[in-house]
Amino acid sequence: PVRRALASPTGAHPLGEQDLPGKRIVIVSDDNTRPTPVYRFFHLLLAELERGGADLDKVLLLPALGIHTAMSEEEMAAKVGAENLARIRWRNHDAFDAAQIHTFGKTSRGTPVELNSALADADLIITLGLIEPHLWAGFGGGLKNILPGVASAECIGRHHEIIAQPP
Repeated sequence: PVRRALASPTGAHPLGEQDLPGKRIVIVSDDNTRPTPVYRFFHLLLAELERGGADLDKVLLLPALGIHTAMSEEEMAAKVGAENLARIRWRNHDAFDAAQIHTFGKTSRGTPVELNSALADADLIITLGLIEPHLWAGFGGGLKNILPGVASAECIGRHHEIIAQPP
């Protein structure tokens, strides 16, 4: 299924057919609190990026931690595969570190859109993770790797207020 999705993505050209030389690519993967077996397919993603001409030294992996505890190198290697992790740069997202955060603006409800600054600098953002039912939030995964995954603590808090007190 992963090979098929990479070969024929919905609403996009395959990564291997894109013009990726010199592009800054950020991969946001769900963290070790989620059961996604990223290590089983991460090599396929890297191969497609290389087929598109991507320079792996311009690829950054961020775990979608939200306000979860930072991952150790061993935990990250278990998540994506040690041989894959050795091929790219990675760092933990820190929702409490203002130096890592870029402000994109505010939503119509006044929620500050404050995300990891690597996203502001990226030419391409890829998210990896499973989509699962969530007791309060509808579904987990998908774009939730971005918000709350790599958002500021303030942004996460304001966003979660909507769940507690919907309009």
